[in-house]
Amino acid sequence: MNSNNLEKVESISQNVKTEDLATIIYTSGTTGNPKGVMLTHSNIISVVESCCDLLPVKRGEKVLSFLPLCHIFERAVLYVYTAIGAEIYFTGTDNLGGETGDLANVKPHYFTTVPRLLEKVYEKYSIKAYC
Repeated sequence: MNSNNLEKVESISQNVKTEDLATIIYTSGTTGNPKGVMLTHSNIISVVESCCDLLPVKRGEKVLSFLPLCHIFERAVLYVYTAIGAEIYFTGTDNLGGETGDLANVKPHYFTTVPRLLEKVYEKYSIKAYC
């Protein structure tokens, strides 16, 4: 980044207020029509401050992120990982498992997931065990 761009970014950042819109996350619509949820910087900071002490992750530890970042759970955890100073690796569910997958290659200390993904993993390996 050249110095002109850096100066612009610093200038803009000086005018950002905690109540300003930071992001919009869209719901899946599983319980009705999809909706955009507007989150302010203050919303995000509140989540980070309240969760940093809850996660056992320490600065420099490896974490694996594979849920879509449009998913509020993964986005929130990403902000917390960043605030803690974790070493974040990104992958997708197709590259996650197996001997050559990112879980084996990265050897993360932690990763976050949702129950449905664990159910799919369990089903896959349960079927293999019986075949």
